[in-house]
Amino acid sequence: MWVLKKARKGNAYKFHTTESIFRTETELMSKSLDLHTENGQSFLGNVAWRIDRLQGRNRRFYAEVKIPHSQEQIWQVLTNYEALPEFIINFQQIQRLDHPTGNIRIEKIMTKKFMGMEFQARMVSDMEEHYPHEVCEKLVEGDFQSYCGYWRLNPWVQSDGKVGVNLVYDLLVCPKRIYPLPLFEHILSKDLPNDILAVCHRAELLFGRNS
Repeated sequence: MWVLKKARKGNAYKFHTTESIFRTETELMSKSLDLHTENGQSFLGNVAWRIDRLQGRNRRFYAEVKIPHSQEQIWQVLTNYEALPEFIINFQQIQRLDHPTGNIRIEKIMTKKFMGMEFQARMVSDMEEHYPHEVCEKLVEGDFQSYCGYWRLNPWVQSDGKVGVNLVYDLLVCPKRIYPLPLFEHILSKDLPNDILAVCHRAELLFGRNS
């Protein structure tokens, strides 16, 4: 489950109840995000994104960005799972696990430092690859009630006729009840737009500027 830590003189101690987590809720709701909104759509850089509040605690996060690189290049970035922590800062570690039928299974450790506290989460996911258009991540076990994310690599014809990628990330997620929704949404709205931007920057680092 999610572990909440807070530093005290170089040592860390854990909060095992929701009381300490909820103490941050009022502070969070009073803080504005370093983002802008146009016509009901939020933006971080060139990333357009939104969060939909579905039934109960279910949330949908949707983001997209146009990248002037080929599907093959973006595919290489997204499916090199063990390398994702090198440029997605909230991923601490990803490793491949044995899968009973030989498919792709990964274990992912995520961390987030926020307001002097550190959040950690673990999840085991099965990855479904549909080259070169879609990568799907489905939760097997971990610190979420449910988690299903899709990377979609849609062709995008640029003004010069070259074909880039309209990269979409579509996530359906439900946090466990120990995790307060305002805090969860705040972290989601800060981290996931940055994650998709990190994919853009990684492609530029590996393959150069294609604009």
